[in-house]
Amino acid sequence: MLANVCRWAAALALGAIGLAGCNPDTTEVSPNVRDQQQLENALMVDTFRLDGATQRFDSTLVYPSTNTALAVGGASLVVGAHQSLQTGTLASVGVFDFGLPLTITRFPDNLVADSLVIRLPFRFQHTPPGATQLVLNLHRLQAPFDKDSIYLASSARSYDATPLATATIAVDTTRISGEVLFKLPATDTLLQNLVAFGKRADFGATYADEVAFARRFRGFALVPQGNSTPVVSFRLRDGLLALYGRSDTVRFSRAFNLRGAGAGGNQYFSYARADRTGSDLAALATTRLLPAAQAGNRVYIQSLGALWGRVNWPTYVGFRRANPGLTLIRAVLELPADPIPAGRRNGPLPQLIAWQGTADALAVGRNTFFAKALPAGRNTTAAGVLDAFYQGYSPAATSYQIEVTNYLLGIENGTQIDGGLLLAPAAGEPFLAPFSFSTDPASARRARLRAYFVRLVR
Repeated sequence: MLANVCRWAAALALGAIGLAGCNPDTTEVSPNVRDQQQLENALMVDTFRLDGATQRFDSTLVYPSTNTALAVGGASLVVGAHQSLQTGTLASVGVFDFGLPLTITRFPDNLVADSLVIRLPFRFQHTPPGATQLVLNLHRLQAPFDKDSIYLASSARSYDATPLATATIAVDTTRISGEVLFKLPATDTLLQNLVAFGKRADFGATYADEVAFARRFRGFALVPQGNSTPVVSFRLRDGLLALYGRSDTVRFSRAFNLRGAGAGGNQYFSYARADRTGSDLAALATTRLLPAAQAGNRVYIQSLGALWGRVNWPTYVGFRRANPGLTLIRAVLELPADPIPAGRRNGPLPQLIAWQGTADALAVGRNTFFAKALPAGRNTTAAGVLDAFYQGYSPAATSYQIEVTNYLLGIENGTQIDGGLLLAPAAGEPFLAPFSFSTDPASARRARLRAYFVRLVR
């Protein structure tokens, strides 16, 4: 367990473990100050093994329609299907509607519609081996969104069986982003209804009945073809949904709102269906918590699959009790990312957020907003909340570094419960392909807790 790095080996050999004379400032060290000088003067750097588990939740928050800040921030629409022996199959459908026109003026009486164009920018999240394309079908939803609802990754939506249009995204290893285009012809019923609505006498600058508009025009579903496809994320607020036509010889166009929550805005979210039969996570069909030892010594986190990771440090507390004279000055959770199962990850690792664990292994400590992310039941047990640790990475990054110093100090002084940490996807872009890390003690890239200590002279 112990991997000591001692700067004063001779002093230790003589049993002179006190630091007086080596660094006279150590008597003034504050545990909350972790500057470079402190780390250089650390008496000991230890690494502790982690125990882990994958926890299944009923669902994950993917679109809080009552939370303008997050919705306008641009949580993406994720579409595709990921399949691997480790996590099984998870297919994601993206659903969205459109808000009022960006310019609300009555349409010309002699307007003749030509087409309805939907142009959506995308970014590849994951590409399976040998994949050459992603085929997407655009379907009409059978019911409108509820403006007052909170949508989860399990909130499936019904759509018409026959697609309105189909588009193909070709896989190109030289790019990670692009644009997809759907075009509905003039004969499409939706297009004709939009034109008739825009010609109504009451449709003008004072029109603001978003609910009636949404009920009338419902929205769309983006459905992938196949069980193992490229996975892409769409940022709707940067897209376009526009009606084109002509009034006599004058060209006409009108764009509709895809900018998310807010006045005249639209709603959107991704929902997923999992089949983990025969995979390393098959037991999650009947249990909520799967120890890493029963899943190939790995912990999995999968946003749309509602999988979060749990970690604890079984040997740390015992070590601290046996060494009361050492003072913790820094602690970091190191989580090297595994290569993604069955494919290539495109772009940076997903952001994670760390929540305080609780005495109840299935409960979650969290803030008020994230209470909406979890359905009723044991998942929503109230508890003390750990400050959130956000980590963002460049595409070249391969590991998470999560600062847990204050949390461990709180455990030592009795102000925090030693319930480990729950590692969850951060708010924002959901992801389909899993992130995982190893807890295998024999692995050079195993997850670990690294702690720095000094011995203070009294």
